[in-house]
Amino acid sequence: MDIETYANLYDLFVGGTNVMILRKMLEDHFTFPRSTVQARQQTMDFIFERLSLYTLETKKQKFKARTDDGTAIEGTNVIGVIPGKNRGEPENGVIVIGAHYDSHENSAGVDDNGSGIVALLEVCRILSPKMNKFNNTIIFVAFDLEKRGILGSLAFVNQYLIPTEISRKRANFIGAYILDMVLNFDPSVRSQTVPFDVGTAIPDAMAYLKEGNYKGDFLSVWSRRVIDWDLWYPFQKAWMKEDEFSEHKLVIIDPPIPRAPVLLSNWRYRSFLRGDHAAFWSHKHFAFKDSLRAVLLTDTGSWRGYMRVCFHEFCDDRTHITTDNLEFLRHVVDSLSAAVAFLGE
Repeated sequence: MDIETYANLYDLFVGGTNVMILRKMLEDHFTFPRSTVQARQQTMDFIFERLSLYTLETKKQKFKARTDDGTAIEGTNVIGVIPGKNRGEPENGVIVIGAHYDSHENSAGVDDNGSGIVALLEVCRILSPKMNKFNNTIIFVAFDLEKRGILGSLAFVNQYLIPTEISRKRANFIGAYILDMVLNFDPSVRSQTVPFDVGTAIPDAMAYLKEGNYKGDFLSVWSRRVIDWDLWYPFQKAWMKEDEFSEHKLVIIDPPIPRAPVLLSNWRYRSFLRGDHAAFWSHKHFAFKDSLRAVLLTDTGSWRGYMRVCFHEFCDDRTHITTDNLEFLRHVVDSLSAAVAFLGE
């Protein structure tokens, strides 16, 4: 389906998303591995076209980086901006919605992270008709090379967000919502596992999971305790307002990670520091000392249901694009749209 046909289809659903939209986009664009230069380019071009339809500023951020083994590599982030009415003024706020578009070389990456990109694009579409009402600026970014060490999100934060939006445009950073694996809904008993080090850091959440027989029937929101709660509250309110989807639970995962982590806390909370949200929590910009608020929205990835076997494997594929999973994804999209709209006003 070409981009104009997509646009016509999406315009039917201005108030929220639709399972048909989510299914079509996942099946057409996110059921093949996205690790090679060619595959990532194909996906990046689609994302750029979509963001160009629904944002006033769309750009490709090319960057160079090195992997953990020292290999030089090049990547491209895709950025779409809905400028707020206060942009360029001291009272302007910036909200980021981010997700990575690359996948592991062995995997089609439907959940990881086709689901996150589809959610990001749908939130952008839903908010686009309201852009003239926002006082604050909303930035959508599709990160490249997450699988090589969150290289895309580090480049975005250190080479674009801080120097261009926060420093040059004098913006107040409100926070970032990061989407990484938001498709897998599994309400069966003991479908949910949690590593020991994670469980010991979040005893309240573990007690909740135990009481619920370890069902994977929830979206988790990863937040540093207190620090990122201003992002948690509007999302929680929006999630709970969706009474039709009451079977979908919401769990906050909020370990007491300090604002400026030291070596010991980095080791103790290492399982919480894997993913693009960590590029905001522990950025490397020498001229900007403050940690940036961010939360991760995730179905917990390799700790739930089929993804315990299929994480980074070929079976993270189109067979999991089911109605139940798509309803879960729809709940994520509509709740995040409402939360970002609230923060954008």
